[in-house]
Amino acid sequence: MAKKKTKQGKPGQIYFPSVFLGKACFRPHCDQLIDQAELILKGIVLFANLRIFQLLLLKSSTAGATGVKADAGYNGLPLTVAESPMPIEKNQVVLFHYSVSDEQGNVVESSRGGEPNAYLHGQGGIIRGLEEALEGRDVGESFSVTVTPDKAYGLRKADAMQRVPIKHLIGAKRWKPGMIAQVKTEQGARHVVVAKVGLKFADVDTNHPMAGKTLTFDIEIIEVRTADPEEIAHGHAHGPGGDH
Repeated sequence: MAKKKTKQGKPGQIYFPSVFLGKACFRPHCDQLIDQAELILKGIVLFANLRIFQLLLLKSSTAGATGVKADAGYNGLPLTVAESPMPIEKNQVVLFHYSVSDEQGNVVESSRGGEPNAYLHGQGGIIRGLEEALEGRDVGESFSVTVTPDKAYGLRKADAMQRVPIKHLIGAKRWKPGMIAQVKTEQGARHVVVAKVGLKFADVDTNHPMAGKTLTFDIEIIEVRTADPEEIAHGHAHGPGGDH
């Protein structure tokens, strides 16, 4: 039986099978082939990683408008998709901070330092000039708007004085002229200015304390959401900053 010939190298060369080529080769030649194969593998790995990164980006960008955050993106880096804006329109609940200044620049009222004000847009829950300025704006916007009396609290009325029982005034235990009280009316709670205090009755000015004034509002929109059916039926926002 004939002996199988074995491939021999030159003296000093080590002979071993090539892992990548499936055939035997000598050391100098195999080193070169291995280096080339390693470069090819590195190229394949790099291409695969880039493709995975592209697929993650595509998946994140189509994940919907809900502020998706992927905790394990390419190489462990988070991928964040910004929330789609919800412009303010009718029957949306809006939460905002505000400060109000008079014509002399004096701040007469502010919500900052407390919870934001909430209202149901399009239902007349805030003054008309401010509601018009908020229309179409988005969460995170800050702006200033000056509102004239006709779109704010109206002009002052000369015949607005009324006499009411002191027990119906809400907001303090003892009253003095110039103090602002709240009274309940058929149209809801209303602010009045105490003009004169008697033993059991008080004369109050039913003009709004800011009636006849041009006002500047500094607004920061905190949240915009779709109102639920109960809020729409009641005509106002529920929860913090609203009613109930």
